[in-house]
Amino acid sequence: MFFNSSSPVPSESLVLSVIQTLLSARLTNLTDSVKVLNFTYEKTSDTRYGVKFTFQISNISMSQNPELWNDTYNTVESIINNALNTLLNKAGAEPFNPQSSFFTISGTQVIGDMLYNCQVGDTKTPASFLNDISPVLGNVLIYIRLVFKNLTKVPSEADVLNAANALLDAKIRRARDLVTQKLSDPVSIQDVTYQKIDNNSYIISFGFQISNVTISKDTQLRNGTYSLIQNTINSLLNNILNVKNAPVFVFPQANYTFNGTEIVANSEYVFVEGDTKWTPSGFLYAVLNISGLSTLTTPAAQTDPTVHVVLRPTVQAQNTTTVGNSAWILGIIIPCSIVIILIPCWILLCCLLCGCCAGLRRRYNRRRSYNVQYATRNGLF
Repeated sequence: MFFNSSSPVPSESLVLSVIQTLLSARLTNLTDSVKVLNFTYEKTSDTRYGVKFTFQISNISMSQNPELWNDTYNTVESIINNALNTLLNKAGAEPFNPQSSFFTISGTQVIGDMLYNCQVGDTKTPASFLNDISPVLGNVLIYIRLVFKNLTKVPSEADVLNAANALLDAKIRRARDLVTQKLSDPVSIQDVTYQKIDNNSYIISFGFQISNVTISKDTQLRNGTYSLIQNTINSLLNNILNVKNAPVFVFPQANYTFNGTEIVANSEYVFVEGDTKWTPSGFLYAVLNISGLSTLTTPAAQTDPTVHVVLRPTVQAQNTTTVGNSAWILGIIIPCSIVIILIPCWILLCCLLCGCCAGLRRRYNRRRSYNVQYATRNGLF
């Protein structure tokens, strides 16, 4: 069976997995005389692939008269075609048929080849199989969480939302009607929200949706969709966090999940103290200012000299915590102290080794001198 497609062909793993699933569910619908011995995948081009099935039929009546063999061939063809429709087609759908077939009889065996060629737009196709490997039209949900931790001052919800309303584009901070927007654009599906975690941490959350996205069921092809979504996330985050006309910042990869009809992208970025200079947008500058992380009074979005804030966004993995100043003490000061303490020990060890080597050398020289003198006296007597 050959399949022609206008899009990249599915991978071998997806095709074989779909066939195995269909066989597991439908093999019991075949008669006991029909068995599927094997099935294999073959990619012939970027838009064409084939699946080869091997069947075995038992208890076939064969006439000794060659003139009646065509009846046997027709019977075998009908049995195989019915089996393929049972396994790969929808119940009640019009059966698909082979384009050509060729049979021979060798002894008591009938050996045959049947060729199926499925084109784009055909009405009689293995519908169940094609539906299970075809891309789906679904939605992409993007959730962005900005986490600010270890703060000396946590702003109120009103202060953060006031900054968002004043400095963020309404397309980002306000929920919008999904029907009236372009399908390729990310649409805000929730108002910007504030959540206080504890006495020195809080979260600012955003939510977006991209509708009618073609999503492949093939994991390899779906990675390309994830890359396109990541580009959208980078654009959104640069609009929210980066100063206008500044170099585009590439954010770490989001976490993606797919439930069969929908992709969910979760992006969580934790702001911590670090060495990277971050040029904040007007919104981020205001948030940093009310959080006590900046004492500057000039927003970076204005025409005055650029303001740099010593912060960096990082993806927070599961079971990962933000390390504060104590980590620097444990990671740098303590190892250096241990090295300094061990230096006298190393010097003492070197002295002991040198003394031992010198003692062994003197002992060896005395032993050698004694042997020479002893050998001389024996020679005289």
